[in-house]
Amino acid sequence: FKIIFLTPAYFKNGWWFNTNPIKIYGVEIKLITALINKSVIFSGWDLAENKPKPAKKFVPEGSVYYCELLDGSVDTLFEKLNFANLSEENSKFGYGLTIIGGV
Repeated sequence: FKIIFLTPAYFKNGWWFNTNPIKIYGVEIKLITALINKSVIFSGWDLAENKPKPAKKFVPEGSVYYCELLDGSVDTLFEKLNFANLSEENSKFGYGLTIIGGV
């Protein structure tokens, strides 16, 4: 299956998978390959400190992770990862929105 990012996503290690395989939301998945374009950089202005916020690199929208389901059901996979916000920061604002597709 593939995980497609519809919005940019932030991950501390840069691109999500820090171990392979990973267990997330009750399913274990193994990364086969990923298609990721050049990172997107976001920053902002800290009003309280009156200075710029540090720039952070985000995985761009349109990135595709091709994975294999190792453990767990397909139903759980779709229920938990389809239209999930997987970004480690700002997920409540829509960052890291994903859809699941077949290969």
